[in-house]
Amino acid sequence: MKKYICDNCKYNFDVDEIVLNCPKCGSERVHVVSEITKNEIDAIIDSVLEEVIETNKSKIINKNENDKFIQISDENYIIEKNGEKCINCGQCKKVCESIANLSYDLNKCKNPICTGCGQCVLNCPTKALTIKKEYREVKQIMDENEKIVVAILSPAVFFSYAELYNIEDIKIAEKKTIGILRKLGFDYVFSSSFGSDLLVLEEATEFIERLSKREKMPLFTSSCPSWIKYAEIYHPELLNNISTCKLPIEMENEIIKKYFSDKKGFDVNRIITVSISNCSAYKLSKKENNLKTDYYLTTNELSLLISDEEIDFKTIENSDYDNIIGETSGSGYMLSVSGGHSEALIRTIYRIINKRDLSKNEIDIYELRGNEDIREATIKMGNFQMKIAVVSDMLSLEKLLENDLYKHYHLIDVSYCKGGCINGGGQVIYDHKDHNRLIQNINEKVYNLDKNSQNRFSYNNKELKEIYKKFLINPNSERSKDLFYTNYKNKSILLGKE
Repeated sequence: MKKYICDNCKYNFDVDEIVLNCPKCGSERVHVVSEITKNEIDAIIDSVLEEVIETNKSKIINKNENDKFIQISDENYIIEKNGEKCINCGQCKKVCESIANLSYDLNKCKNPICTGCGQCVLNCPTKALTIKKEYREVKQIMDENEKIVVAILSPAVFFSYAELYNIEDIKIAEKKTIGILRKLGFDYVFSSSFGSDLLVLEEATEFIERLSKREKMPLFTSSCPSWIKYAEIYHPELLNNISTCKLPIEMENEIIKKYFSDKKGFDVNRIITVSISNCSAYKLSKKENNLKTDYYLTTNELSLLISDEEIDFKTIENSDYDNIIGETSGSGYMLSVSGGHSEALIRTIYRIINKRDLSKNEIDIYELRGNEDIREATIKMGNFQMKIAVVSDMLSLEKLLENDLYKHYHLIDVSYCKGGCINGGGQVIYDHKDHNRLIQNINEKVYNLDKNSQNRFSYNNKELKEIYKKFLINPNSERSKDLFYTNYKNKSILLGKE
């Protein structure tokens, strides 16, 4: 096996065959650094799983016990495998068992279970597993110039690019990413943080309604598609407790196609919406749950598109979001990190109950930040103490579910990937040795971006308030319920149990 390095993006990767292009940025400027022995491959595998809790008993049972790898179903919409690159090291299976916390028996199941998190892809040492790509299809639509193509940009994308290109000012990284999207041919560019602000208002209202009725509590957050599918398969008893709000990008898509298109006088059939984020699970959820956003691209796909078009990220002209739905708050950015969702929600819930904003000394809830498996905080809300828990992976969730411990909380913020959306399976691939430090750096930048925002509250988003005034009327209104709310299905049958 050979160790390569890309002269363009400095990405290191290991493969058996001769390589002509970088698998991350697509550049042809790659060269061999050294040969890697079998012992070194084993060392790489061990190092990647340093923080993984090893299980004494296999959770995933293959039909052939000699197969250490996870099986990829023909019906898997997002992950594909190059069998020639697979060395049967068992890395992907360990990741699915110990990080994604999946368990199933292929002697009982029709197909392997997949929640779309993409962590197996990030941790495959030979890159035998990849996320299926759609970016060339999107580029062809833009080149044909018959549709109005709208980008919905997730903050996790430019947070990643800030690290990749060593850009200290996160706002510059954001403006350059917007500039890249315009250069590529997108007609309009919006931030998914606007959808996050919208979600916060709707979900906070849903929380207050449940609290007043003392039913379906605690409320679990619903903005992570991998967590939702995990609950549908392994914990259908929790489905009534999960917020019925759609994904924030899906909510924003509804505004683009129902409100923005009308304001601009566009035929809605001409609009193509394209989400760009670190999350690979959106692709799976689109296929399985009929999501309405037209395309879900990953950060890695955007990187490949940038490389195809030979665009220099650092020299691209800065740009800003388009108006009507272009404004964002500090709260909207925070949904990219584990615990940020609950902090954003608390700000709005506090305002509704206490009739005032959280003060500068109260707004940052440090207890909900960090790397601990389970973080918790208690906030005084009127006459009661609101108890919040944050879990950033499924192993932590299971701890919270033991002995009904979760019932002691009012709000539980759940992320499937450690660290939140910034660590999703569709991110640019970092050097594993520095991965945890990079995720921590990005976390700090997210909180600083929020802290330095002119507006830190979702309910003070002026463009969003205008939409409520002219279109939605109120959070949780009949129109809001029609556009922004969903339901969940018991999918435990996928385990093959009777």
